[in-house]
Amino acid sequence: LNPDQQPRFQKTWPHMRPTIHKLLWQESVPRAEWQELFWLVHNLCAWDEKSPNKIFAALREDILVFINQAQERVLSHQEDQALLKAYIVEWRKFFTQCSYLPMPFGQ
Repeated sequence: LNPDQQPRFQKTWPHMRPTIHKLLWQESVPRAEWQELFWLVHNLCAWDEKSPNKIFAALREDILVFINQAQERVLSHQEDQALLKAYIVEWRKFFTQCSYLPMPFGQ
């Protein structure tokens, strides 16, 4: 591929991000979209040696936003029992996603 055809992070990330958000929010991700995420990650990393660091930084940012939003949801409960229940719900969501989200980004 010539340089104009090589994938660029800035061009590709906006196509990847909605799928990542679906994963974080435990929304349904169609098989084709899931497979496309693997392809986009592979393609970026194969053609741009700086892409892994850029992907890591962008993922970290989105995950931190998700965690902060989850924290706000949990802390919005004043009663101890409700606070604990909300924490458990958020932890389960996050724990489940920890098994799926890294998959497209592994070697």
